[in-house]
Amino acid sequence: MMHRFPRPRSPQDVLVLCREHDVSMVELRFLDLRGNHHGVWLPASQFSKQVFENGVRHVPSLPLDFQLGELPDLLLVPQPETVWIAPHWHSMTAVLLCERQDPVTREEVADDGRTIARRAWQYMAQAGIADELLIAPEIEVELSPTAAAFLQSDGQSAALSLSPTSGRGEQRVAPRPSTWSDELLQFLQFCDQSGLDIQACSWDGRLATRFRIQLRPAPLLTAADHMVVFESLLGAPWSSGIAPDKTEAAARGIRLAHLRIQLAIIKQDRSLLAGAGYAGLSETGLHAVGGLMRHLPAIQALTFPVADAHVASPSPVFGVGQCRMDAVCRIPAGSPDPRERMIEFQLPQGRFNCYVAFAAVAMALVDGIQNKVSPPPPLDGQSQEGANAPSRPAFLEPNEAQAALDRDYRFLTRGDVFSDRLLQSWIASAAATTTD
Repeated sequence: MMHRFPRPRSPQDVLVLCREHDVSMVELRFLDLRGNHHGVWLPASQFSKQVFENGVRHVPSLPLDFQLGELPDLLLVPQPETVWIAPHWHSMTAVLLCERQDPVTREEVADDGRTIARRAWQYMAQAGIADELLIAPEIEVELSPTAAAFLQSDGQSAALSLSPTSGRGEQRVAPRPSTWSDELLQFLQFCDQSGLDIQACSWDGRLATRFRIQLRPAPLLTAADHMVVFESLLGAPWSSGIAPDKTEAAARGIRLAHLRIQLAIIKQDRSLLAGAGYAGLSETGLHAVGGLMRHLPAIQALTFPVADAHVASPSPVFGVGQCRMDAVCRIPAGSPDPRERMIEFQLPQGRFNCYVAFAAVAMALVDGIQNKVSPPPPLDGQSQEGANAPSRPAFLEPNEAQAALDRDYRFLTRGDVFSDRLLQSWIASAAATTTD
């Protein structure tokens, strides 16, 4: 039976897990700061405790963006608590996420996303803000246009079939079992088999090719690990009926459309967000929201947002609300239990390094709480679609966001979470890309 993910494990626990699942290959995976996945494969016969102790040296085919060291060599150090089993390849494979170290000094490097996320959490704890920052990603996923066209051309159009409704000229998905429904169930089962802890999956009959998956709340670093695993599974051949190999899986598969995260700040086993203020927030909760809104452009700049012509959902508006679904920062009505009070925050569209994004969010929360930043007036009471709706979008143009980061990055460098050199390199690279 699959062990639940995540579960704290020692190197010895990982080796035992590999034997239990008859693992033949081990993949050491890491992300560059743009969110691209990289990896090194090892035969299971070459995988031992020494790999955890000494790491694995690796030289990428191309230089990594924002790599600050002079040497091209990388030292990958697998983190045992991140292990998961990938049953989708022909050979049973164990995957471990890695942190990078300097290959000569064995010191942490400033351009490793997972190290940045760990430092952000450590700074939050050392500053006395919280014992735990819990993050629950809510991922909106859609069937790619290529996949939708394939289903229709392959005689599987029942998955996308529409039937007219009376009166309003709308169309709705026919309420009957479909091949796409089967594919969705296979994907969820595949996630579960891989050890990913899914809390719920929801769908809307008006959107034939979309669904939302909510992962269980987890500490900051673990939540980012979960997102890496989820991204890995999106392109995997998880369905024997539609994806016979990885190339076709990528062409026909599903992709991330939007990402919202729910945030809970815990101290001494109670939520610091619950109180008697707006939407049931405490004064600390309101200041946390204020920090998110103050530093929203800087957070955006660290996610390299890329517009997607196929994403039809409306872009969020700048502001805070409980009734406004399009607010970039929303306070869910949720449970009457004050310990479950959370802040919901939408990240920009596009591929990004989730470690970097979550670390930036954590630093914005800390800055808001420490400096008692007030949030903007709530959007509640303003029509979402009417003439009085605010026209200010939540996200800026990429060049404007990078300029905002250039003006507002000092909050990120506290506690040496982000280095000045890294952020200056980031800003310069973005400026060069915009110019090109």
